[in-house]
Formats: sequence, C-alpha cells, structure tokens
Amino acid sequence: MKHPVLSRHLPAATMKLLCVLSVLLLASVAEPVSALPANRRYEAIFSFGDSFADTGNDNVVYVERSLFNPAAAPPYGMTFFGHPTGRNSNGRLIIDFIAEDLGLPFVPPFLSHNGSFRQGANFAVAGAFARNASFYSNIPIVGPFALNTSSSVQLQWFDSLKPSLCDPAKECKGFFHKSLFFMGEYGVNDYSFSVFGMNMSEVRLIVPDVINTISMAAETIIKQGAKTVVVPGIPPLGCSPTNLALLPSDDPNDYDARTGCLKKFNDLSVYHNSLLEDAVKNVQTKYPNVGVIYADFFTPVMDIIESPDKLVSCRVIYVEHLRILLTENEITTFRVHQRYSEVLLRRRWEVQLQHERRLWHAGVDGVRNMSAGCGMPGSTVCDEPSTYLYWDGHFTEAAYRHIANGWLNSIYNGN
Repeated sequence: MKHPVLSRHLPAATMKLLCVLSVLLLASVAEPVSALPANRRYEAIFSFGDSFADTGNDNVVYVERSLFNPAAAPPYGMTFFGHPTGRNSNGRLIIDFIAEDLGLPFVPPFLSHNGSFRQGANFAVAGAFARNASFYSNIPIVGPFALNTSSSVQLQWFDSLKPSLCDPAKECKGFFHKSLFFMGEYGVNDYSFSVFGMNMSEVRLIVPDVINTISMAAETIIKQGAKTVVVPGIPPLGCSPTNLALLPSDDPNDYDARTGCLKKFNDLSVYHNSLLEDAVKNVQTKYPNVGVIYADFFTPVMDIIESPDKLVSCRVIYVEHLRILLTENEITTFRVHQRYSEVLLRRRWEVQLQHERRLWHAGVDGVRNMSAGCGMPGSTVCDEPSTYLYWDGHFTEAAYRHIANGWLNSIYNGN
C-alpha cells in the first residue's frame, strides 16, 4: 500500500504548454453577485460536516484522543492565514468564502472558540461520518481512527449551544429563521472507511442509509427553526489523490480514459449524489416554506479536472512521458502527468517508479510516502499551490473558491 517516492529522475520528454489569459471567463468561474436581497440576508451561519468544512474543531478532538493532527502544523494555512488553523488546506475553505460573501466573520469552531457564537458556529470535524462511528470502528486498519464525531454528535453540540443563543421556548425559531445552515458534506468518510472492509457492491448498499441519516439531520434543524438549509453532495472520490495512491487498480480499464480517475469510485459519488438530490427534493416538498438547497460538489471539481484553466486564469501544464521500470525489466512509456491530476495506470507486474514525483498538490509526499505526511519532515510544498486542485488529498484554497462560487449562486437562486 505504500508508494515510495524516489528522487532519481529518469530521462523524460517534457513539453510545457503555456496557457493565455482568457478575455471572457466562463460563468462558472465568475465571482458571484455579492449583494443579497434584503429578505435573503443571513445573520449567522451554522455548519455541520467533516474536514471539508472543519475550521478548527480537529485541534481539540485530535488532541483529546492523542492523535496527530497534520492540519495543526505548517504548511497548512500558509496561503491566507500565514499559520495553521486546523483547516485541511493551504488557506480558506468553502465555508470561509461563503461567510465573506455574506459579510459575516469566519464561522468559529464550536470546540475551540471562546467568544460569541451569535453570528454562527461550526460543528464540522475532520474525519466525521454521517452515520454513527460504531459502524466503522471494527474495520481493519482504519477502525481505530473512527472518531465519535458523527452528524448525531454534532447535532447534540448544536443543542447544547442553543441556550446561549436564544430562548429555546420562544426566540430560537426567529433567530434561526435568519441563519444559514450547512448540513454536510457528509458521506466521504463513510465510504472511505468502508472500502477497507467491504467490496464496492457492499459499500453501495450503505449509501441509502447514509442519505437517510443526512436527510433526517436536515429535518432536525428545520424543526428547530432553520429556514435555509444547504445540503452538499460529495466530490468525485475516484479523482481523490488518496484513493488513487492507496487503492490503485492493476487494470487500466478501471480508469477513466479522459480524466484518469477511478471509475468505480466516481460511480459511487454519482450514486450518492443522485439519491441525496432526490432526498433534498423530498424534504423540500415536506417543508414548502423552507429553502432546502442541494449544493453540487461533484461538478465543479470535475470541471477543473477536465478543464484546468477554470481554476486559474493562466496555467502551465506539464506533459511528461515517464519511463516505468517493471520487475520483468520491461521498459514502458505510457504515462501522461498533468499538474492538476495524475494517475498511475499500472500493469499487473510490480511497478517501481524511478522519478521524483511532482504531483497534484502541496505536501504530496504524504500521499505517496506514508512515513512523511504533509507538514512532516520529508514532505514538500509546491511553489504555487493556487495552480493546483489538490492540497493533501483535500482541495486547495483556489479550488475551494471555485466550488464556493457555484454554491453561492445556488443559495442566491434558492436551488
């Protein structure tokens, strides 16, 4: 499962393609309108989820469990904050960009913030599941890392906070009417843990239960007064550097020919998102006076993978044909490496890469060399993280900005 990163470069034919600044940016990249109608302004943001939304709760949870938290050390936070904050990125997350656009402060982490929560609270924790952690605690290898921070636990934290915000018997519904809620993203960890103990057919069987858990959580906060609830889908799991590194396939047909992503994992994401979108529609029908909004996490990521110029206005794409040394001493040249995405299409022979990989994101050695996680001695940081899609398996600030724009447009449009 470990993929060593070797420093010796093999000769490679390298071609640099310089992109030019586009005169007209696509609508999906354009900054959203910043002014909200008066009747749509929000006075607070409450967020639930996992590492894609965690703004610092992991700093507490991981210490309490004596677990190493890479997001608490450099180079995390280097791009915007200048220091680690607990965010699993080089800078801001989706929730940060949304707060900025709404004129609200960054949503403070519930477990580590000592100030007021009147303008919102973040209950998301890196590693959180939709379902109870007990479903995953006995899975080989990953079970010990199943933290008791699932959606139900986060809702309990929310309940414990309410008395400091409002009178639950009288004022809370009015207060939450003016608040924006994010229920998730949930699901990525449910599936990422499950693949270590199940085959893909078995993993797909838990999807309806994951969706039902998310749907019930959304209804829980609606019953407490939430008037606008955003329910995000999950990103393309088959394009995740972590899955590509730890769960590769020997069969080239398992990879999408266009993107290099693992098809079965992306199919899982599509299945989850399809069921979730239907569930969101059902909740909306049940509560017609509430805005229940599905936020697409999959499409904006695939947009960048398929058209990397959507991430930044100008990008240098490296096309490298790398020589792969097989154990049978057969040398094959078959590989294309692009800075925003890389996939190793392995043959059935054991493959030894003899190339210092410059992959998707800062700290990439932490994915390929599990003894040197991002921020640890031996890992590296890319010179320009803003030109990359992935950071440590999570996304870069630049990618989160792109994704946030799409979510904001959905919030403004109410769909």
